[in-house]
Amino acid sequence: VKTLKAENAILNQQCLEFLAMLDVKQQKVVQENMSLNKSDMTDFTGLELAVLGACTCNTSGGQPCPCAKMAALTRKQLLHLKQEIENLKKSKDEAYVMADAFRIAFEQQLMQRKDQALRLAEVIKIKKETKFINWKRQKNDGMFSLGRVKFQGNKNS
Repeated sequence: VKTLKAENAILNQQCLEFLAMLDVKQQKVVQENMSLNKSDMTDFTGLELAVLGACTCNTSGGQPCPCAKMAALTRKQLLHLKQEIENLKKSKDEAYVMADAFRIAFEQQLMQRKDQALRLAEVIKIKKETKFINWKRQKNDGMFSLGRVKFQGNKNS
């Protein structure tokens, strides 16, 4: 345990020295990647330790045992599934954005059609009123028409 702590301290020091050589943007990228890697390590280390701790395999020749291979395969599958989940979340978010865009466009079309219908109704109303006023004026003047032929009517006094 002491040896591992000493190695960890040396690696941390080397990491800090490496970061000092980078500019600010590169430091930020490296630190973000390191934090992601650390969170991934803590997620999988427990599973791997449980598998390897329960392992009673004796392998020779420095080859990994089947338990270690299974733990590595499980970790790889888990990483793949996490990536797939991230991709699905992104596509879901894109779908929500697209749905919102279509909804907004549809609402705008409805408002435009509503405005057009109101303007058309107003024009029809004004046209009817004008037609009625013209008809009334022609009636009062003694002129009314049948088709295109105008007749002089008699005024009753």
